[in-house]
Amino acid sequence: MKLYLFISLLALCSCGQSASHSLVEKMGRRDVIEYIECTPIDMNLPAIHAFSNIKIIGDTLIIHDHTSTEHQFLTYDIVQDRYIGSFGKSGNGPGEISNFGSIFIVPHKRTVCGIDGNKWHVSAFRLDSALAAPDYDAETIADLDVSKGRFPLNYANYLNDTTIICSVYMPNKDNTGLATRLGRLNLISGTTEVIDDIEPENKVRSSVAVSQRKNLIVTADLTHDRIRFYSLDGQLIKTVYGPDFTEQPNGRKSYYSSPVIAGDKIYIVYLGKDLMEQRFGNEIVVTDLDGHYLKSLRLNNQIVSIDYHEKSDRLYMSLEGDTQFGYIQL
Repeated sequence: MKLYLFISLLALCSCGQSASHSLVEKMGRRDVIEYIECTPIDMNLPAIHAFSNIKIIGDTLIIHDHTSTEHQFLTYDIVQDRYIGSFGKSGNGPGEISNFGSIFIVPHKRTVCGIDGNKWHVSAFRLDSALAAPDYDAETIADLDVSKGRFPLNYANYLNDTTIICSVYMPNKDNTGLATRLGRLNLISGTTEVIDDIEPENKVRSSVAVSQRKNLIVTADLTHDRIRFYSLDGQLIKTVYGPDFTEQPNGRKSYYSSPVIAGDKIYIVYLGKDLMEQRFGNEIVVTDLDGHYLKSLRLNNQIVSIDYHEKSDRLYMSLEGDTQFGYIQL
């Protein structure tokens, strides 16, 4: 009853004009379980460190081996089912990358980008050139301006040559720590701005998925059982509270990660457990584009990250366990 009253009050008293007119819904029990097995592709890949993240550009699976001391990116041809090559020299020298993350893709330029946390640069690799010359140098495309205490992370999607939608680290409302909000990075100026109108909450962490075709941004909370839906201009459309939502988070409990918008559905890795018990989720919550729960896909493996290949209608994934990389047919 208390949760129902709390959600009802949020619907009436949300901060900002757009938030006050947004919808609030509660997700029912996540009890439609479909047990699935992942088809492995490990036999066609070289040895790769655990906990590597993935992205897809065209028909190429990009694996970011962020702990590698040699090349940080390895590639796999989805159509031909074969390993292609590697690129991205690890190091602090010219053209090298270190402490590299927040990977995003520029699809029409076949370019892999990310942020070098040691240099505060946004660096880019033109995929075809990098594969043709493995010692290809990273190209700096922006110097980040973090003077306002805003740090972009969890890059979601390229919108145009100037704008990336992302979540943003910034001080929370009582300045006791950092929280995340929805924002956009300007690749020309290197500045990051907040585009939602929700006050930053204590210790909130979230990741982002974007669909230009659907005019949709989805943010999924790591710290709360909550998913939010926005238009591309940052207007809050709907907040969906899961059945385990509490206003004050359990500091060690993890919920959602790695959201993906694929066709008319949304796929989000779900844990819902104490991180001391399990590091990554082994379920994928599936909703429609309005956030209505459809089912949960349950695997034996823990899931590090996922991405969608439209041509084959497959969900590729990085896993922890005997199978490290593979896919499920949707």
